[in-house]
Amino acid sequence: MSFRDLAEFDKEFHLMVTGTLGLLRAFLPLIRQGQGKKILVISSILGSINQSANLPGLNDQYSVTRAALNMLIRKWGSVLKNEGIATASIHPGM
Repeated sequence: MSFRDLAEFDKEFHLMVTGTLGLLRAFLPLIRQGQGKKILVISSILGSINQSANLPGLNDQYSVTRAALNMLIRKWGSVLKNEGIATASIHPGM
């Protein structure tokens, strides 16, 4: 799907990024109270900045949402590490 349909792009971004952010925010108080303080998000190689040049036209909208989610986790991780919370964004591979 191309970026021509901005309503579809907004819908997918909301589902993949904003939805995940809402879920993480809801669970953060429980994570802070837990023993194993970890946030693990399943991403995709399609969200890799380094790999994107090798995958032109392949799920462009999905790739952008995965890249945004990866950045969200990276930014949160830099803050949450001070609370002893580990964060990671991983992709399961093929």
